[in-house]
Amino acid sequence: MTQERSDNDLIKLALEGDQSAFEELYRRYEKRIFNFAYGMVGNVHAAGDVTHDTFLLVYKNLYRYRPGKSAASWIYKIAKNVARNHFRTRRRGEERYVSIEKKTSDDESSLADYLQTKDKNPEETLRIKEFHGELQRAINSLPEKYREVLLLHDVEGLSYEEVGQVLRRPYKTITSQLAKAHLLLQKRIDPNKIDIQFFFNVPKRRSYLLSAMKTKFISGSQLIEYVDGKMSNDKMERFKKLMEEVPDLRNAILAMEKSRILLKHKPFVYPQAGLSEHVLSSIHVESPPDTPWFAPFVNGFDMTADFIFTAPRILVWMLILGLTILPSMVKVVQIEERRSLRVVETEKERKIKPGELITTKKSEMILNRPELFTMKLEENTEAIVKQMSHVGGIGRNEIILQNGTILFKTEKHLSRGDFAVLTPWFTAVNRGTVAAIERTKDSARLVVWKGALLISFSDSAQKPLIIRALQELVFNPHEPISAFQPISQEWLEKLSEFSSDRLVVLALPPKNPAAALVAKDQISVAFGFMNIPENSRREKMKEARRLFENTSDADSMKKARLILDQLAVQYELEGYLNVSAPLFLFEAAISSYLQDDQTALFVLEKIGQDSRYERNVQALASVAMGIIYERQEKKDLARKAYESAANHFPDTTSAEEAKERLSQLQ
Repeated sequence: MTQERSDNDLIKLALEGDQSAFEELYRRYEKRIFNFAYGMVGNVHAAGDVTHDTFLLVYKNLYRYRPGKSAASWIYKIAKNVARNHFRTRRRGEERYVSIEKKTSDDESSLADYLQTKDKNPEETLRIKEFHGELQRAINSLPEKYREVLLLHDVEGLSYEEVGQVLRRPYKTITSQLAKAHLLLQKRIDPNKIDIQFFFNVPKRRSYLLSAMKTKFISGSQLIEYVDGKMSNDKMERFKKLMEEVPDLRNAILAMEKSRILLKHKPFVYPQAGLSEHVLSSIHVESPPDTPWFAPFVNGFDMTADFIFTAPRILVWMLILGLTILPSMVKVVQIEERRSLRVVETEKERKIKPGELITTKKSEMILNRPELFTMKLEENTEAIVKQMSHVGGIGRNEIILQNGTILFKTEKHLSRGDFAVLTPWFTAVNRGTVAAIERTKDSARLVVWKGALLISFSDSAQKPLIIRALQELVFNPHEPISAFQPISQEWLEKLSEFSSDRLVVLALPPKNPAAALVAKDQISVAFGFMNIPENSRREKMKEARRLFENTSDADSMKKARLILDQLAVQYELEGYLNVSAPLFLFEAAISSYLQDDQTALFVLEKIGQDSRYERNVQALASVAMGIIYERQEKKDLARKAYESAANHFPDTTSAEEAKERLSQLQ
C-alpha cells in the first residue's frame, strides 16, 4: 500500500488544481473541526455552519498556507476566527449548548443512547448524562480566550506551540491562560449536580483561584509545568514545599488534575448527516484556488503578525527599536535582480528581449529561464516574447504563440499564474504544469500531462475552463466547446519524452474509466513510457510500442502484450507498484481488445486482490472484471465484482461506476 500523503502534499496538489486532494484534506479534518466548532459555539447546527464556512475559506486561501508550518494549526486558526464571528453575530436567545438528549445527526443515536451502550446500569448512565451536560455548560460559560485554549489543547490535542500559532499568543501566555481555564472550569461546575467523588476516587472539595499566585509569585505557566511533569528536580522540590505552606496551591493543583480528567471524558460530537456533501458541493462550484498578485504581501503580513504576536515581548520591542534607528545610520542598498530568457538552438545560446520574434525552421528550439520554466518549440513554430518579469516571486512571463507547437514545463520556483501562453482566442495560465499548446490558423489544441491549465477566453461570454492532467481539448473559435478528451497516445508519448519524470502512465477517460479499459471494439486508453533508466527495459518498451501501433495485426498485439507482462512482473517483484499497475492494466486492455477475456480476467483479478496496490487501482480492476462477466452473461459474478468495488472502495471514482452498473443489473 502507498504511504499516506502528508497535509503539505495535499495542499500543494490542491493548489495545482487537484480537487480530490482537497477532498482528502477535508475528510481528514472534518470531524476534528466540527468537534472544535461545537465546543466554541455550543450548538450542533451552528457548528455545521462554522465547519462549512471554515473549509470554504481554507479552499479560497490555500495560497496563504506556508509550507513547512503545521497545516492543523492553520486550519484551526481559520476555524477559530469563523467560530468567533458566528458566536458574536448570532441571534440573542439562541441555544448555546446541545441537549444531552438531542441527536447529533439524522442517522446517529443521541449522546444518551451512546452512553447507555457503554454501561447498562441505569443509575450510572443517568449520572454520566448529567455529568456530560453540566461539563458542556461549564465549558460554554468560560470567557472566550480561556475556552479557546482549553478546547485546542486538552480536547483537540494540539501542542502549546500549535495553540500559540492558532491564537497568535506567546508560549507563556498560552500556558498561563490554560492554567486559569482549568481553575475556572472547576469553579463553574455545579457541585450540587455533579458528584465529583463518583467519578474520581478523591475527596470532594471546591477549587479556588489562587491567592498564592499573588503572594508567592506563582504563575499559571509554573502550574502547567508542574502538572505536565516538566519541572526540574530543584524546582519540583521548592514547589512541593510551597504546596505544604499554601493550601490554596494544593487545591489548585488538584482542581487542574480533575479538570483534565473531566475533559478526557468529554464525548466526541460527530458532524450532521449530509454535511460532507454540502461542504464539498459548495467547494465544487467555487472557482479553483489561484494565487493573486498580492499573495506575497499577504503572506509577508501573516509571517510578521505571527512573529509579533507569538515571539517574546522583549524580542519584539528590540526589533522595533532596531528598525527605527538603523535606517538613519545605514544607507539603503537597492538590489535590482535582472533575469533573461535564453534561447538554445543547435548548441548555440543567445539572449532575447521582450518583443522579439522567435522562429523555428528545421530544428527544435529550447527557451529556458533557469529554475523558472523550460519551453520546447517544435518545427515551424513562431512565438513572440511579450513580457519577462519575475523578481522575488512577483511577475509574469508571457509568450504569444503565432503558430506551431509549444511544449512547456514549469520549475519548482515558479508561482502559479506567473507564466502564460497567449493566442487571439484565449490565454492559458500555468498551474504547475507540463503541457503543450498547438495552434493552427483556425484552431488550437491544448494538452496537459501534469498539473492544470486555466483558460481565460477573449470572448467575455465564455467562462474560464480548467484542463487537468491527462486531458486535452481542441478549440475552434467558430464551434461550441466540446467535452475534454483523455490525452491521446501521440501526445502522451511526446510530452512524456519532454518531462523529466520517470513514470509509466495509463490515461483513462474521467467518466466510466473501467468500461474504456476493457472495451472490445477499440483501445480507448492511452499509454505512455517515460525515461526508463535501464537500457534493456527501455528497448523492450520501444519494441512494445512499435508492435501495438498496428492494432489490426493480432500477432503483433500479442507480442506487445507478452513484453508488457514480462516488464510488469519484473517491476512488481522489485516493489515498483506504480509502474507495474499501469503495465498490467494496459495488458488487460489489449487482451480485451483481442477478445481474450480469460487473460484479461486473470490479470485484473491479480491486481484487484493484491492489497499492496492503491485503492483506486483495485477498484478499477474490480469494476472492469464485472463488465467482462456481464458481457459473458454471468450476472452473479458481475454483481459480486461491482459490490466489491462499491463496498470496499467507496471513496474511489470507480465506486460510482460500480453503483451505476449495479442499478442496471437489477
